Amino acid sequence: MPESIRKAVRPRVAFVLSVTSRVPIGGYKVFYEYANALVADGFEVQVVHSFVDRGWPRPFSWRGLTDWGKVCLRSVWHRLRGWQHSPPWFDLDGRVQFRMVWSLDERHLPSADVYCFSEAAFVARANRYRRIPASRIVHFVQGHETWALPPAELAELYRSPMKKIAVSDWLRREVEKAGGHATVIPNGFDFNKFRMVTPPGKRDAHVVGMLFHPAQVKDVETGFRALELAHARDPGLKVRLFGAFSMDRRLPPWMTHCHNPTQAQLLDFYNEIAIFLGTSRQEGWGLPVGEAMACGAAVVCTDNGGYAEMAADGKTARVVPVGDAERMAEALLELIRDDDLRIRLALAGHRHISAFTWKRSVRLLEEQLLEICGVDGASHP
Repeated sequence: MPESIRKAVRPRVAFVLSVTSRVPIGGYKVFYEYANALVADGFEVQVVHSFVDRGWPRPFSWRGLTDWGKVCLRSVWHRLRGWQHSPPWFDLDGRVQFRMVWSLDERHLPSADVYCFSEAAFVARANRYRRIPASRIVHFVQGHETWALPPAELAELYRSPMKKIAVSDWLRREVEKAGGHATVIPNGFDFNKFRMVTPPGKRDAHVVGMLFHPAQVKDVETGFRALELAHARDPGLKVRLFGAFSMDRRLPPWMTHCHNPTQAQLLDFYNEIAIFLGTSRQEGWGLPVGEAMACGAAVVCTDNGGYAEMAADGKTARVVPVGDAERMAEALLELIRDDDLRIRLALAGHRHISAFTWKRSVRLLEEQLLEICGVDGASHP
């Protein structure tokens, strides 16, 4: 951005999220990355989290008492874990103002020129704000959140006058189906953190990685069935699992699980595996698939819209139908047995994902923010 424009506008941007998380969350991570990049480019940036997901509680109701209890516990936990300035699992730039508010009711939010929301339930609340006009609110569509809102209400939200930024083309299409409009800004990847250390040709083809996540939409049950089918046909298969959640099952000797890995451990994980298995039924984007590609692993994944932004069957990955354990197992065995195919897909995926830089995404976001400030005059209330 030209220095003259940056100094003239100096928009204040607030990334607004609900309660904090002790473990990494993809949507939160995306906002934190944008916060770091924007503050480095001269924007005034705040990251805002709420203590509770509702407004002021009724003090003599059971809900009110539980809310007060949660706030007290979170306040103590935040101080013990150093959350006053940043989340412990992400290196937030010290120039980013990290704020905790009681709730995401309008009266509790700090002053800003542009407010960026992501979670559909809270975007719906923001759509009813009176002091903050819809023209100064950005709805980051990071998923088609039919689990958070009834379809009719979600469609109404897509038609709202708020600016909508979709992280993938399939989400843009969902917005347009509802009669709305969205600009696509794909997520980026930090290629200093996710990079190829071990070339695909030097990896043990029998080592397969998978994310473990208890959410039904991640469909790890189908993934486990596929891995068991593949292992029954090739007992040399070795499976490496990772995730922020504790393992809830007994694993066979040929499977291991790395719980809540550090960044260094995650880099080692992606560089040890030869193949990454993506099992989700739905993804807004699908960060682990892109991270695996960036680190040089071949990918077998389902044909959901988020993965499709990165995975093209036979070109950058092997793509199989959602929920089809048999086809997953066949694809895994195909890549295990065909080194040339596995290496070709791994290298093609690595080249393809290299275009998804944060620099590109941030530039596109800055253009949208400047457009908003031009409409509103970037006046500070």
